[in-house]
Amino acid sequence: PSIVLQAVPMLYLASDVRSAATAVLATARQSNLLYAILLAGSRLVTHISPKRYPLKAVDLLLLTNFVNKAKQLRTQETWTPLCLPGFNSTGFLHAYAAYIADEVCLLLLSSGESLDQFHYCSEVKTSIAC
Repeated sequence: PSIVLQAVPMLYLASDVRSAATAVLATARQSNLLYAILLAGSRLVTHISPKRYPLKAVDLLLLTNFVNKAKQLRTQETWTPLCLPGFNSTGFLHAYAAYIADEVCLLLLSSGESLDQFHYCSEVKTSIAC
């Protein structure tokens, strides 16, 4: 039903817990970093995005499917180009994905593709996971 309705399932959390998670993601802001997303299983915990480029439901569903189907993400950090058709169907962003807890995945999407950007995302993950 999520795809038909273009609706993203949310993890049920108290509002203060969700606000705290959002505040932690907000610390990752950087010029090349467009989106920061926290997923628990197949449910969205929270995300941040620039006001001029809101993250569309179709892109969130695509990212959720990517995280849940790519088993290698559970054991290693990943840096991969991804096309988000709701954002730009002719281009791509680079996605950093890593699990910070058993069922909790951090996704950071960047317009930068350099190795420095990967290292920045890895440092963000380390600071969030602590």
